[in-house]
Amino acid sequence: MIVAWFYSRFGLFPVETKLVRETADHMGLVIPNRPDNTMRQAKCKGQTLYKHVGGGWQLTPLGERYVQQRYEVKRGNAIFKEEAVFEDVLVDCQPNKEDADEVALPRPIVQVQN
Repeated sequence: MIVAWFYSRFGLFPVETKLVRETADHMGLVIPNRPDNTMRQAKCKGQTLYKHVGGGWQLTPLGERYVQQRYEVKRGNAIFKEEAVFEDVLVDCQPNKEDADEVALPRPIVQVQN
């Protein structure tokens, strides 16, 4: 879900596990202890969803299609700046002006299917 959110903002780029951990902590999400292993082993129809690029993990073409369909997002085109990531999260989580009791969560939101 975190990678899908980055993809919807910044498009394709190698996401480092440190950034995934920091973002999860900042957003209050629980993630596996080893997100790098999760990305290494993530597959759809027997094909990998991520490839190791530099010090991070980048979506493969199949991974892109998977994220687009699963989380209903489109490829973003903003320029990635690590120091601005948490500012984006804070802006996305600001209370809705119409109803101060509701909080607008960052997209994409995972919907639980029964």
